[in-house]
Amino acid sequence: MMARRSVEALRADPEIAAALAKGAVLAMVPLLLDAGRAVRANLSPDAGLLDAIDEAAKAHGLTRAQHGRRSKEAFHRHGLPGMG
Repeated sequence: MMARRSVEALRADPEIAAALAKGAVLAMVPLLLDAGRAVRANLSPDAGLLDAIDEAAKAHGLTRAQHGRRSKEAFHRHGLPGMG
């Protein structure tokens, strides 16, 4: 895992400064570590988000829960696209 850096330190990095000059943007993303255990939660996401999740699950012949587990496993194996 990369070391944490402040926004000021990132902007001072020549490679990042060059990317920003070409239109790239910085975004703060919280680090969420996997606790290694599942918990039941009653969540109320936006209907559009839930529809997209259900559509992706159906396209792969999975339930919403199965799709969530597989997505999590894929993230742990491969990370985010374009991030390494």
